[in-house]
Parts: sequence; structure tokens; C-alpha cells
Amino acid sequence: MSTRMLVVVFSGQEGAVVEGLPALLATARADRRQVRLAYFQPIPPPRRDRHDRIVVDTDREMARVSERATGALTAALRELGLDPVDIVVRFGSPSLEVLRETDVFTPDLVAFFSPPARALATRLRVWALRRRVARRQARLLVVETPGLGRRLRAEPALALS
Repeated sequence: MSTRMLVVVFSGQEGAVVEGLPALLATARADRRQVRLAYFQPIPPPRRDRHDRIVVDTDREMARVSERATGALTAALRELGLDPVDIVVRFGSPSLEVLRETDVFTPDLVAFFSPPARALATRLRVWALRRRVARRQARLLVVETPGLGRRLRAEPALALS
């Protein structure tokens, strides 16, 4: 039986991903899990020039952001010497897109990176989302990584919820 792990990455968590991904991939490799790294972004507005004319429409802007994010994450994996994983960039409401991705990929383990401690509203939204994902019969893994102002540890702390 093939087991699957979905790693959820929200906008602004790129640094936490680079810190916590080696431990997550080691866990997945030990259990022989298929890993999908899902990067969730809100829909970008079209780019406009100084005369308020649309220079790049939303579709092309999404393609640019998707290509840039996929390239950066692939380069980070390569630099860390990690195995390549399936990388998906999804646009829209992050909470709805996470639920859609869990329906499509059907993971048995979903890994979230904890939001910064200073953003209470964000922490509450992510907590509520994790509860909704847990109701779908998937186990949750919350990766706690040190904040930018804190001193970096050798290994991020993993906490099952």
C-alpha cells in the first residue's frame, strides 16, 4: 500500500520550509511515503503600469509566480542534497485550496509549518484549518521551526497533533 504525505506551505513560510524539509523528507523516506509539496498562494492581481493599464494579466502572473516558486523550491532541495519531490502551486483561498488538495491527493499524513508566534489571527486560522483536515481521516504533523529572530537549532522540533 502506498502511503502519501502532503506538505502544506503558505506564502511567507519559505524559510521555514528550507529549515524543516530535511527532517520531513527523512521521515517520509523511512516510511517509504510519496511526498507532495503544495505551495498555496492567493490569486495575484494583474500587473499594471504607471498609467494604470494592465501589462500582465492574472493568468500570466500566476504562471510566473508558479514557475518562480517551483524553481526556488527545486533549487533548495538540490542545494540541500535531498531527493526531488512533487511540487504543486495552487492559487485561491488557501484554506479551501488545502481542503481541495487533500481531496485530490488523499494523503494519510499532512504536514503543516507553524505560523509565526506574533500573528495570532493567522495562528487561529491555521489551527481551524488543521482541525478541518484532521476530520478527513488524515494524521497531522506540525513542524515547529525557530523564528527569524531566534537562534537556529540543528533540528526543527516535530510535534504530532
